Amino acid sequence: MNLVGLKAGSETANLAPYHTMFNFLFAYVFLSSRGLKHYLKIDHNVSPREDVSKYGERAVAEGKITKRQLNLAKRNEAAHANSMEHFPVFAASAIFATVAGVSNPHINGVCTIYTTARIVYAVSYLVIEKVEYSYIRSLAWWASNIACLNLFWAAGKALNKTA
Repeated sequence: MNLVGLKAGSETANLAPYHTMFNFLFAYVFLSSRGLKHYLKIDHNVSPREDVSKYGERAVAEGKITKRQLNLAKRNEAAHANSMEHFPVFAASAIFATVAGVSNPHINGVCTIYTTARIVYAVSYLVIEKVEYSYIRSLAWWASNIACLNLFWAAGKALNKTA
């Protein structure tokens, strides 16, 4: 079996559950800003959602971190939040498509596009600091939305075939 779920023979495995698990871990664990904030020593377990907003500027003023590091922490928090917000849309679209009987190759291909787009989105959010390149992030965000809409649309078509 390869990355898009194609294997020898007539059956193709449905990889939506694996894409869903990966995207859950990616959104909620790998993109978590706790590691970066801990590294920058602005991680406060008492109020972790306020670390950057409450302690970030003070850490810059005191010379503990640079403004660039603070901006990275802000972008990390934004990428993490957006990924957590978007994950339920993806999970729902993958479940709808699977339950509706959309073909596994279609589901696998669209899930691969979604996963790739979300990785590009996160990496570009974290590393791109210039406005003119930030549109890569926007394109990746739209690609992930279109992937979800594609799965919902395909599910609707499959569910209403006989209607």
